[in-house]
Amino acid sequence: MGELRRWPVLSLYVRVFQWIGFQPYCLDKVKIKPFLLSTVLHCSLVVTNLVLVIRNNRRILYNCESIGRVVDCIKLATIILVYFIIYIELFRTSQMVSAFWKKIYEVHRVLKTKQMVDHRALRLICRYYWIFIVASFVQIAASDGIYYFTSKAGQTKLFIKYFFWLQYLVSLKEYQLLYPSIILHFYLRSTNAWLQHHIQLFDSSERLNNARYTQFIVGRLQSLKLIHGELYRATELLNLSFGRTNMAIYCKNYLLILSNSYWVVFWIMNGQMQHAFKIGTQLLVRIMFLAALYYVDNKAMLESKIFVNYLHNIDLRLQLRERFNFVMIESFMRQTSLERIKITAVDCITMNYTPLLAIIFSTCTYIAIFIQKAPTGDRILLCYHNTS
Repeated sequence: MGELRRWPVLSLYVRVFQWIGFQPYCLDKVKIKPFLLSTVLHCSLVVTNLVLVIRNNRRILYNCESIGRVVDCIKLATIILVYFIIYIELFRTSQMVSAFWKKIYEVHRVLKTKQMVDHRALRLICRYYWIFIVASFVQIAASDGIYYFTSKAGQTKLFIKYFFWLQYLVSLKEYQLLYPSIILHFYLRSTNAWLQHHIQLFDSSERLNNARYTQFIVGRLQSLKLIHGELYRATELLNLSFGRTNMAIYCKNYLLILSNSYWVVFWIMNGQMQHAFKIGTQLLVRIMFLAALYYVDNKAMLESKIFVNYLHNIDLRLQLRERFNFVMIESFMRQTSLERIKITAVDCITMNYTPLLAIIFSTCTYIAIFIQKAPTGDRILLCYHNTS
């Protein structure tokens, strides 16, 4: 297991999230050792922060209209629930996370022996992931920093102080969940490339009309059964490890997008463009993250479908030519029909574009209803000045 710990794809990822406190175990032996204290301290700070927000909510949150109070209460309850689920899942799923990476590493080793791993593409993917994370957090820090130092409202400054670290830490967890899906997609794509390579060899065997060569190619394809089985089991472990957390984060983002939409419209209608721009930036970041998450997961599932289609193509051609070789591929077809690679959040939602479209549709409906029912501008402005 020392090889797994030294694997470049995983080593930096594990180190970063160990020291930040979101992964308190050593991946090779799944032992909760020195990072347990870091995580307990991390959890205590988050709980303390949330308690202070609840105690001082009148000084931190804008409580102008009844709908605004409801929105803020729901937002706060959602944040508390998400953190509660994250920390429970962190310890409950430690063995499953380790098992997931072991399965992916097994696939990597098999593909590497067949020289079907594009190491340059893999390095680029890892590099882009870290650039994406750094850029996202620089954007969050710059946006909140500029807004904090330019704002004259004490309530706004308190809001940024109390919510900056909560926003930062939840965002970190969200980006941590994105990485396994990216790597899973890469190896599904590499497996597809291997299958396409063997389809080309199979075409050559047809032109040569060489039965022994065809049988050799079909035998080579049998090794893909092992890889597909490993990827399927890795996907199951991914769903078990991050399913509840994905669901919690999806619900959190869903409600926060509704909340942000409310406040963007609220401040625009009152001529407070600075407030609207700040919250609009957060809204854009959340939508971009969800789009990235569902794009990666959707691409992974699409690669699986393409793989099955290619396999079905060979299956039909062998069925027409050779019964013996067809039986070998037929068993592979049965395996893929039973082992459908599907990324879900606790089997409630499939991680494709449908949940994202649901958010967009309901947010637009919500904004339209709010604009129609919004109170007059003078009353809201008076309320805003009283709470500043």
